Amino acid sequence: MIKDMIKSKRKELNMTQEILAEKLNVSRTTVSSWETGRTYPDLDMVVKLSEEFKVSLDYLLLGDEVIVNKISKDTRKGRILKKIIWIVIFLFLLLTIYSLIWKVKTDNLYRNLDREEWKETEYGFYKKEDSIGYSVNKIKTYKIWEIPSQLDLIADANSTHGDESFINGVSIIYSGTKEKFLVSWLSRNLSGQQLYMDSSFTYKETLQPLEIPTISYEFQKIFDKELDIERPYLLQFLNKIDSEWKKIN
Repeated sequence: MIKDMIKSKRKELNMTQEILAEKLNVSRTTVSSWETGRTYPDLDMVVKLSEEFKVSLDYLLLGDEVIVNKISKDTRKGRILKKIIWIVIFLFLLLTIYSLIWKVKTDNLYRNLDREEWKETEYGFYKKEDSIGYSVNKIKTYKIWEIPSQLDLIADANSTHGDESFINGVSIIYSGTKEKFLVSWLSRNLSGQQLYMDSSFTYKETLQPLEIPTISYEFQKIFDKELDIERPYLLQFLNKIDSEWKKIN
């Protein structure tokens, strides 16, 4: 048994438990615990003991199945621990690379926003120009494959003057194409309406997604009458939005 081997070799070399403990950089209690069989040294300590006693590992471990099994178990645990450590390191590096890619993509998305003109808010960026409020939402996703290549521009006509005041309360979400964009009305007869339109500013059922219900014939007459007044100003509004969108993309 290894406990007997330790005690025997220690006495043979005229060492006290304190001297052996000092040489192995452990406490005297630890050496005593080995010699009584209450605990067992680990593999590293068995190697140190064999070097200190100038005997082979086989000599120390001979016939002691308990310590052999313990060392075998500790060795397996050590291998598993190393694998876990490497997996953690790999995942950390992967997360770091992923975070860097996300930051580069988002920074690149906002690269053309002049921070002297655009004021940052909790949810995005905002500027006001020619009585139009422009805003850009911050990216909310952490999935890099969902980060768009271009920014959507939200424009609100809330404080236009003169004839242009016909479009106060109109909001457009613009993605860079005059062929389809979302228009919302917050005032007058069209208040609460939200429709997809193109630069003709006429109602087209083909532009509407399935979740937007078809408007009734009666409402379409009101809609057309209202747009007959607003259309020239909406087109001017759209051209300003298109110009601003090109600046930030």
